[in-house]
Amino acid sequence: MGLRQIAARWTRQPPTTLPVDRDDFHRLPQVLAELGVDVPPFDPRPLSTADSNLRRWLAELRVAVHDAGAAVVIEPPEPELVELLRALAQHVDPHNEALLLRLLGALTGGVFRGPHTFHLDVANACNVNCKYCWFHSPLSKNRKDIADFGSEWRQEMVAWDTFAALVDDLAELGTTEDILLSGKGEPLLHPRCLEMVAYIKARGLGTTLFSNGVLVREEARQALVEHGCDLLYVSLSSASHPVYEAIHPGHPGQELDEVLDNVRALTELKRSRGRSTPRVMMVDVLCNSNAHEALAFYEQARAIGAEHVRFQLQHVQDYSRELQLRADQVEPLRAAIAEAQRRADAGGPTIVDNIHYQLETLDVATGRWGHARTPDEGCYVGWTFSRSWTNGDVSFCCSPKVVDSLRDKRFGAIWTGPDYSAFRNAARYLQANGAVTFRNGAPLLGDHCAGCPNYEGVGKLAGDLERYGLSRFVRGRDGERLRATDG
Repeated sequence: MGLRQIAARWTRQPPTTLPVDRDDFHRLPQVLAELGVDVPPFDPRPLSTADSNLRRWLAELRVAVHDAGAAVVIEPPEPELVELLRALAQHVDPHNEALLLRLLGALTGGVFRGPHTFHLDVANACNVNCKYCWFHSPLSKNRKDIADFGSEWRQEMVAWDTFAALVDDLAELGTTEDILLSGKGEPLLHPRCLEMVAYIKARGLGTTLFSNGVLVREEARQALVEHGCDLLYVSLSSASHPVYEAIHPGHPGQELDEVLDNVRALTELKRSRGRSTPRVMMVDVLCNSNAHEALAFYEQARAIGAEHVRFQLQHVQDYSRELQLRADQVEPLRAAIAEAQRRADAGGPTIVDNIHYQLETLDVATGRWGHARTPDEGCYVGWTFSRSWTNGDVSFCCSPKVVDSLRDKRFGAIWTGPDYSAFRNAARYLQANGAVTFRNGAPLLGDHCAGCPNYEGVGKLAGDLERYGLSRFVRGRDGERLRATDG
């Protein structure tokens, strides 16, 4: 099933009477535009009076229809939609408007806010060669698609104009929480990476920088603190010279000391200036080369002043299977993580709780984790996350699923456009619509979904539906399919 089928319902001629139901009310401006009636989109804010806002908006639409002489009747809102808006209104507080707007989108198929996180690939080049990396590992030569990552690809960096326009659009869409500067390589290799941090923060938006830490030298440290970068991820995965050299073939163990010195100097600079940011997240990607160092890695992070530690089980691929955890390493690793958690609870750096889920779902035989969870649930990534590659392609999620390109359109037009809407609505019913394909031919439900890299963000929104008592509005994955597929 292709995108054309998904969008069929939305592009057909409207009936004389337009229902205002939960799944279609936000499309009324698009439908009326086909009749030459120009009306604004629905803005549910303030959410405390969302149902009244809806009725007022519908009244404005009826006036516009009358003035245009269109033979259209807009019905009163259906009770389920009103009930949903009133349920949302009961949970409004000064801090959760963005979240509630995304929940409203997930329950209706509309989009009322930009993504919580935008992952921007800045550069493909890298100055290290982590063996667990999907792109720069010496093992990646065995990837079936390695020809796609040649010398031209490695030199690719996001253009400044593309970056600035994207950030401006995200600001307009209300993505205040996090613009994540990363890449398939090291973002600090982009000559204007630190300017990017400054530009994002000048727009009042949150930002995270991913790095291997080698280039977090004095200029970078000064800029990150001065501009107020919110969070710095340092992917290190080593607590000794031998392990560093094993994970980074050809790189001397002393490079580990350089990274540790860089982070220590950053935390000291923050203290000297009375700043709390950037908070530092030390990342340990666990494989059979470093699993025995998990507790030492935690203490190393504490010693250099990091606020957080993220343990991450390696995503085992066929070409990197030689790094898979051995069966005899799993229980000692569980014990080490448990001890690190006890130390965190006693006042040490916090541990991101992703590792507990990953260990709980780990299949020791295959080295994979997370299987049999994400594919069985509706996916709400279309309301919480988006990503673009260095070439401007906009991806639906971490996996390469191309929706459109920033070379052709502004992000604001892509995010609110019909193609993105079709994909995010298809993902609400992942099993029913898994064969839907993206611009690059990737299926909506693919192998990456089983070990979804973004399961935390997707799972949080699903959990928030429960927390706010809104799960009763979630449609069953088998009983309710996208009505667009009827055509």
